[in-house]
Amino acid sequence: MNWSLILARQNLKQVPDYVFRRTNLRDLQLTGNALTKIPKDIARLEQLNVLKLDENQLDGLPTELALLNCLQILDVSANQILDLDDQFVLPRNLLEARFSNNKIRQLPHFFFIMSNFLQVLDLSVNELELLPASPWKELPNLQ
Repeated sequence: MNWSLILARQNLKQVPDYVFRRTNLRDLQLTGNALTKIPKDIARLEQLNVLKLDENQLDGLPTELALLNCLQILDVSANQILDLDDQFVLPRNLLEARFSNNKIRQLPHFFFIMSNFLQVLDLSVNELELLPASPWKELPNLQ
């Protein structure tokens, strides 16, 4: 079984439909493309552990990412993310979240609500004006 799919630097403007039919995927790497949107179908990849979407042109993320309960590493660094939906939360079992080099001004109120296992959080080089009230008590494993 091929549990990894690496489509890095392929000049993709959208995620190919066949990706969402590979529901056994554990590792999906879409680094360095021209993606502007991640479809809600991402939730079909229930076994995904690693999702690399860095170095694209994403301006937001679907709330359906929270449904990826096996996801441990999420990298959306170096995109154009300005605002996240008010309902956006990090997936439950996420260990590493990289959001650096975007244009994020504010995090959703419940961004960290399910993030008990989060160890690495990179929000550097953004335009953050405000963090959710007292998120740190919800992140006991943050290093």
